[in-house]
Amino acid sequence: PGAGHFSRRTHYSDGLLVAQQPRHAGKARRIVVLNERDLENPLAGGAEIHVFEIFRRLVERGHSVRLLAASFRGAAPTTTMQGVVVRRLGNRYRYYAQIPFALRRTLATDPADVVVDVLNKFPFLTPWVADVPCCAIVHHLFGTTAFRQVAFPIALATVLAEKLIPFAHQSTPMLAISDSTRADLVARGIAAEHIVVVPPGLDVTAYAPGPCGPRSPLIVWIGRLERYKRADVMIEALVEIRRRVADARLSIIGIGQARAALEELVRRRRLEAA
Repeated sequence: PGAGHFSRRTHYSDGLLVAQQPRHAGKARRIVVLNERDLENPLAGGAEIHVFEIFRRLVERGHSVRLLAASFRGAAPTTTMQGVVVRRLGNRYRYYAQIPFALRRTLATDPADVVVDVLNKFPFLTPWVADVPCCAIVHHLFGTTAFRQVAFPIALATVLAEKLIPFAHQSTPMLAISDSTRADLVARGIAAEHIVVVPPGLDVTAYAPGPCGPRSPLIVWIGRLERYKRADVMIEALVEIRRRVADARLSIIGIGQARAALEELVRRRRLEAA
């Protein structure tokens, strides 16, 4: 990312992203990561697991990594997890207003070689905030789906801020986690040559099949149960699937604010037995 410090090429190792060693292999890099949540945050999800899988490996290779995250009830102001130094700012609503100032102070007292924007909430627009090489990890952008999840003023601010991403990140190397995310970025005006797609992987030592259960066809949906995650689409699809495969079943694994609404949808579609 930026200034020739790292190669933009990536490869797979055990199904997970591993960033390449610096071209100047003897020099440790100082990395600042911007992401709203850390692994201890009660709202942490797949994005946080993915981020720490990447950066704990860089710590193991001798690089230093600092994360500026939001605070939450009972959280310590600073902590270290998996070798990553986590500094927590205000709560999730004050966090984005504090980030530009906190980042500048952080870089003034302890300079960094690169800042990594993790784009899956409100964008940071770091190239407009700090004169430091920037790269981005993009899980998804919201677009108009923000209006399904948060209050209108917050959703509107998010949608408008996302429109600034192509201008702020004109030359930012970006890692997208899927082809659809890449296509969305290109459609928004990000140059295709700046985007590399590396899908997240699965830690097969931690997640392995259990004993064989019923042999009927099973679909598994895993994720946080929030409206914008659209588990309701999978439930609606199951109605059509069971017309063709009568014994098909669906397991939805996750917690979140949309659970009650999803359970009600299952009852309305008379899918309780499936």
